[in-house]
Amino acid sequence: MIVRRFGLTVAALLVSLLLCAKLVLVLLAPAKHWLAADVAARPGGRQAAPAPNIIFPPRREFAETLARPLFSPSRQPAPPAAAVGDVAAPPPLVNITLVGTILGPQVKVAVLRGASGPAQRVTLGQMIGGWQVTGIEKDRVLLRAGTAEQEILVPRPSQNSGVVSRQSSRPPPLPR
Repeated sequence: MIVRRFGLTVAALLVSLLLCAKLVLVLLAPAKHWLAADVAARPGGRQAAPAPNIIFPPRREFAETLARPLFSPSRQPAPPAAAVGDVAAPPPLVNITLVGTILGPQVKVAVLRGASGPAQRVTLGQMIGGWQVTGIEKDRVLLRAGTAEQEILVPRPSQNSGVVSRQSSRPPPLPR
């Protein structure tokens, strides 16, 4: 039984090696032979005629197609693009507060909070309200929309912020 399995394994190995060798020979054979056989198989042994030069009609002959585009659902042309100098004003950032920043060697993250809802983490290049985050520093985030730029600073604590600082002349109690 073992000899029979071993014999079949060797035979299968030899057959697969022969098939691989044949495949390599077919792939490495020069293409000229294939092309010559193709030309010889044609009637009269002639080569195929060269492709004709295609001359397209002028664009003005497609006025109707341009007026009613095929792939537009309304079959109306797209509105003209805005001129370069005619840039729409960016949307205003309303009630966005910078809670803090996280700066590391490979990561810069800012934590922003809107008027309502939870705080949101943003990274460089991310979009928020139509504005792109272009810089994150220790106490500020820089945003850009088109040519407009905006800076959001970490708010400074005010006297009415609820934080009370008490100075005492007595030293703190010693632990027992």
